[in-house]
Amino acid sequence: MSPSKGFSCSHRLLHGGDSCFNYVKTLLGEQKLNQAVQSSIKRFQDCAAASKTLTSSKARANFRCIVIPCCLPL
Repeated sequence: MSPSKGFSCSHRLLHGGDSCFNYVKTLLGEQKLNQAVQSSIKRFQDCAAASKTLTSSKARANFRCIVIPCCLPL
């Protein structure tokens, strides 16, 4: 979480729904501890992948290409 993402995790920003914190909190109330831990690990891996996706999407949005035709006289 960071202020630049509105204090939300990357998974929530990309996919919507609960943040990872709320997801894990819900798991702990509904599942046995070992199941919750395994599900949490998967969620954090998915969140890391979402972060990479958001970062690469942002990088592509800021990329600008200038094409200089070779047929123009200098």
